[in-house]
Amino acid sequence: DRGGGAVVGGEMDEDDADVDDGGDDVIVNPTRVRRTMERTMRMTRVLCDGIDRGGGGHARGTTNHQWFALEEIMHEVNANAVDGTVIERQLSLLNFLPTGCDGIDDVLGGGLRQGQVTEITGPSACGKTQVCLSAAASAAALGHRVVYVDTTGGFSGSRIRDFHRGFVTEDADKQEVAEHLKQTLNLIAIHRVHDVFTLLNLLSQLGEEASEDDNNPEHATMGLLVIDSLSSLLSPLLTKAHHQGYTIMATVAAMLRGLATTRKTAVLYTNHTVSTGQDAAADDQGGNLKPALGTRWTSVPHRRLRLSKIPGTGWNSASVIYGVSAKPVKYRVGRNNIHSDS
Repeated sequence: DRGGGAVVGGEMDEDDADVDDGGDDVIVNPTRVRRTMERTMRMTRVLCDGIDRGGGGHARGTTNHQWFALEEIMHEVNANAVDGTVIERQLSLLNFLPTGCDGIDDVLGGGLRQGQVTEITGPSACGKTQVCLSAAASAAALGHRVVYVDTTGGFSGSRIRDFHRGFVTEDADKQEVAEHLKQTLNLIAIHRVHDVFTLLNLLSQLGEEASEDDNNPEHATMGLLVIDSLSSLLSPLLTKAHHQGYTIMATVAAMLRGLATTRKTAVLYTNHTVSTGQDAAADDQGGNLKPALGTRWTSVPHRRLRLSKIPGTGWNSASVIYGVSAKPVKYRVGRNNIHSDS
C-alpha cells in the first residue's frame, strides 16, 4: 500500500492498521534518548572548538546563539524524556535519526542525517540488513514515516518487533507498548523491488508523494528511505553486455541525492562487497574486499559505513571509510538490539 498508513509487509489485521496517532505518549527509553542528545552535543562541541564564548565569535559557521539553543534542546528533552512528541520534534530539529545502535551512531557523528545519503558496505553476515531493520524501527518509533525497499527478501516484520522491544522501558504498561508498536508498524511501508526500472518508478513516485505530504500536516512525511540491497539491482548492469548500465546508475544516484536534499530525508542503502582479486585472505577490516558498485559510485554517498567481521570473537567492526571519520567501534547483533562495545 503506497498510500498513507501503509502496514509492514501486510502482516497486521485491518483493524490494527487503523491506529489513532494523536495524544499517546511514546514509551521510548529515556536513557537512550538522552544518550542520543548527548552525542549530538559532543559533536557540536567539536564544531565549536575555538569559539569565544564571551565575544560571540564564529567557529566553522557555528555561533554562540546556536550553541546555547542546542543546550536548551538538551534540557527540554531531559525534562520530557518520556514524551514522544517532544522527543520526535527535538531529534528532527537536529536532523539526525538514530540507527538503534549507540556505537554506530557515534561513528556516524550522531546517526543518520536527514538530507544526506548513507551507504552500508561489507561482506555477507556482518549485519548490514540488521542495521537497516534497526534504523527503520528506530525512526518509526519516533514518529517518522519509513519507506523500506527490499530487493533480496531480507525484510522481517518480526525483527522490527524485536527491535521495538529494545526501545521501550522494562516497566512500561503492556497495553501502551502494544499500541505504540501498532503505530510504529503502520509507519513502515515495505516495497519489494526486483529490478532497477521498478526502483526508478518508485523513487519518482516518492518524490511526487513527498510534495503532497508537505501540504498535509496530518500525514507524517517520509523521514527515512532504506534500500536493502541497492547493489543487487545495479551491479548486474555494470557489464559490457549492458551499454546503458552506467547511465542507469547515474540516474539512480541523482534521484537518491535529490530525494535526500529536497525532501530532507535520510537515505540508507546497502552495497555488498566483492573481491579485489588479491590472493591474500581478508583481514578483520575486509582488506581484500571492495564495494560492488565500483569507483564511479564513490562520491554518491555522503558517508560510507564499512561493516566487517572480527574472526574468532563473535563481534563485528563498524568504521567510516568515506566522509567524516571517527574511531571504529565493535558491535554485535542481539535478540532485540545491536549492542556496541563503547
